[in-house]
Amino acid sequence: MLKLLLQNKKFAMLVISSTITEFGSFFTYMLLIVLSYERTQSMVTAMGILLSSSVGSLLTGTFAGVIVDRFSAAKVLIAANSFSAIVIASLFFLPHNYWFYYMITFFTAVFASFAAPAFNKIQVTLINNENRLQANASIQTLREITKIIAPGAATFVLAALPEKLKPVGFLIDASTYVIAVLLVIPIAMTTQFARTVADEKMRKWESFKKDWKEGWIPFKDPVIAGILMLFFLIIMCIAGFDVVLSAHIFQSNLPTVYVGYIISALSAGIISFSFVGSKIIKSWPVALRIGGAVLGMGIFYMGLGWFNGIIEMIICAFLLGCFNAIYNMTAPTYFHENVPTHLMGRFYGLVGSIMSILSILGMTINGYLGSMIGPQYVLLVFGVIKALLGAMSIFYISIAVKKRKEQNAIGQTVDVK
Repeated sequence: MLKLLLQNKKFAMLVISSTITEFGSFFTYMLLIVLSYERTQSMVTAMGILLSSSVGSLLTGTFAGVIVDRFSAAKVLIAANSFSAIVIASLFFLPHNYWFYYMITFFTAVFASFAAPAFNKIQVTLINNENRLQANASIQTLREITKIIAPGAATFVLAALPEKLKPVGFLIDASTYVIAVLLVIPIAMTTQFARTVADEKMRKWESFKKDWKEGWIPFKDPVIAGILMLFFLIIMCIAGFDVVLSAHIFQSNLPTVYVGYIISALSAGIISFSFVGSKIIKSWPVALRIGGAVLGMGIFYMGLGWFNGIIEMIICAFLLGCFNAIYNMTAPTYFHENVPTHLMGRFYGLVGSIMSILSILGMTINGYLGSMIGPQYVLLVFGVIKALLGAMSIFYISIAVKKRKEQNAIGQTVDVK
């Protein structure tokens, strides 16, 4: 992992820019949630922050990818980070009203909808096929490390600041986006990006609908469709996971703070396998990596609901993280290798928009089921579903990959003739 980052300086700068902004975002996230609740004493008001973010991603993700594919992905990323810096910094000067919090959260999610597909498109340009799996392992590892370190760092800094100076956290987050812009600018200036449109006519706004429809083309690929089906299932299952897990721990007569140990064990599993796993699984068939990973995730997701002891739950969480790492390395690598580069922005934009819908739906389903049958059974039910679909997808993806190879071989034969 470190070798790739040291060898490919541009990729390292891209990953560092993303990691820095994620680190800073914890300051804004914690401030928005805490300040919203302190001023209203309402959980519904605080949850509105999460809803505003989901709505922003949902509305923008459907067309953000078209913009990324029409223009330079690097310039789109620079613009998205610049606007994010301005919007987040404005919270330092605006009145502390939760309606302003909702508005800023919405716009931040809007800009993130452009940044995510742009990031993936730049990554595809900077990394060759041989190093794609290792590149995604590197990104995953750094993101998980950030998830462990950043909340504690944000809490420490914000707790140390007097009440009147807590909004400085917004400026800290805004500064991370400024740093990210400074890191991406050299990439944009020194990298030759391929044209993202066939001709100038494609830039005309009357062809926007046509461009948008083309973004759905990769979804028709049986292998990509199978991977996405599992991905969307996972998104629905883990929506509100922290809440469900906390309720399960509480009902198991364990201290609720133990949820931190389990989440840490999950991250430890992801980080550990990401460090060593890319070389181990590289020769595995994609069907085994994808379907087997989801099968393993389902089994140990069930384990979290089945066991009531903290040691057993920590072990299940760690192994769940290991299988999660396999999936998180393999899925984006397959997309980067098989989704045409000129469709990459639109593809990831649409995936992000669908994710927002399923996150909202998943939180609703998990909350309703949790109140009906209990959090323990929510973990068990969704674990069984994931395990069964993971097992079936091993065969489905294997057959789809085989058919694709046969079709490619026939196409090559026709070309030769």
